[in-house]
Amino acid sequence: MNATFSIRESADVTIIDVAGRITFGGPAYELRSSIGLALQQGVTKILLNLAGAEYLDSTGIGELLAGVRAAGEHGAALKLLNVPRRIRDLLRLTGVFDVFEQFSDEAAAVASFA
Repeated sequence: MNATFSIRESADVTIIDVAGRITFGGPAYELRSSIGLALQQGVTKILLNLAGAEYLDSTGIGELLAGVRAAGEHGAALKLLNVPRRIRDLLRLTGVFDVFEQFSDEAAAVASFA
């Protein structure tokens, strides 16, 4: 399945819903573009909802890390929502789990930006 990205708002938080496989090439580039576009538009609160994400390869992990770094450079915050167990385990295995603030409840995640 190709990755899809949809953007919505909740309060003053931009939520990027991700579905599919985030892998080398188009899907990873689209992830970077979605985050970059939000930052270019002046968004300072980004929540990446990975509930529909099926797989994340090393390129996808790199793009998540680049997104956190880019957000910080723009005075913004990027947090993760509904990280599937398989992806959460991969983030732990690669040693980057603690880089991301993560939530399993959307309302709590949105409130965390306040």
